[in-house]
Amino acid sequence: MLLELSIKDFALIDDLKLQFGKGLNIMTGETGAGKSIIIDSVNFVLGERSSKDVIRTGTDKTEVTAVFENVDTDDFKNARETYGLSTDDDVLILYRELNTSGRSICRINGNVVTTSVLKTIGNFLIDIHGQHQHQSLLNESYHIDLLDTFGGSFISGLKDEVKTIYAKVQLVKQNLKSITGDETERERKLSLLDYQVKEIDAAKLKVGEEEELIKEQNILNNSEKLYSVLSSCYSSMYENG
Repeated sequence: MLLELSIKDFALIDDLKLQFGKGLNIMTGETGAGKSIIIDSVNFVLGERSSKDVIRTGTDKTEVTAVFENVDTDDFKNARETYGLSTDDDVLILYRELNTSGRSICRINGNVVTTSVLKTIGNFLIDIHGQHQHQSLLNESYHIDLLDTFGGSFISGLKDEVKTIYAKVQLVKQNLKSITGDETERERKLSLLDYQVKEIDAAKLKVGEEEELIKEQNILNNSEKLYSVLSSCYSSMYENG
């Protein structure tokens, strides 16, 4: 249930705080009185895409805060656990601000979250139906949720059972893949190993050969220096004697 909505510098609204009671709440007013702006601000704080145009002229940013209580649907609980969100005293506080540079800051109960997370959580809190707009009913992915809800606790239990079985199946598949591996990759590795074995056999390597080759390399590297020293000695002994 939406308890409170605080709007600051949003469109034409300077500073507005609305408190809602249990049951049906009705806002009335003439065309252009700002009813649709309030709905837009709700969409904004629920994570819907918004441009800098919603910032009231002459201000640097807009801020909207929505306070909810008694949010206890299974989908919301699962999402809360997924994103590590805590709720104190069953109260959920959504906050979003947008500044003139286009930077958006979102918080849920004081914790900074992305806009996508805010939108995911927001989908479980409010369903907005306009005059020609029925968001959830037009969303095919929501149809199965409606059927599941109609099925009650029996269907809910089956869903949990299927989730558990599916998770186990995925784990078995992952373990099986790690054991058998991809056949193509396996063949490639075998071919590479076979080639390397043949190359090693053809080289006819001997124990200690590497050390001998290193010694020989060191001697060859110093050959020019040795030649220079010997030439100098020869000249000293025979040419200058």
